[in-house]
Amino acid sequence: MSKRKKVRSQAAPKTQKRFIPILIIGLALGATLAAWAALRQPAEILAGDGILAIPVNEHEFGSVPVSRGAVSTELTLANVGEDGLVISFLDSSCGCTTARLINGGEIGPIFGMSSHGRSPTDWRTSIEPGQKASLKIYYDPLVHPDFRGPATRIVTIRTNGKTTPEKKVRIKVYQTD
Repeated sequence: MSKRKKVRSQAAPKTQKRFIPILIIGLALGATLAAWAALRQPAEILAGDGILAIPVNEHEFGSVPVSRGAVSTELTLANVGEDGLVISFLDSSCGCTTARLINGGEIGPIFGMSSHGRSPTDWRTSIEPGQKASLKIYYDPLVHPDFRGPATRIVTIRTNGKTTPEKKVRIKVYQTD
């Protein structure tokens, strides 16, 4: 009987040693197949989701002389989803860039770089399905009067959208004398 116990105790570790690599390979293969299948599926649009569409998400101002002062552009935003889209915050990547939303004739407050603490935190607007609004973006070269050369700035739009809660718009300038 003692020989039998000895044989069993030696057999268990060999089985475990074989099982672990097979388990690891199986898990890795399963994870790879799951990731591949997920990437092959189109992004699902959730029912009741407001979806922000920005047909033109970049504007190039070209040459902007410091003496000219602030320049602006207006871009169209649209809700292409099935539910109301609530825009709750705008943020810029630099203090020289600000933005505001115009929705249904109502002009929203000016938002800047959030880390500078000058953006409202209690403002919201809703764009209904199929409706449009405007995003007005301002670039002020006087914020950096000694800067010369190309600059790219980003305005981030935060929404309640489930599939894309955040969208970015880019502006480009070449600041001159």
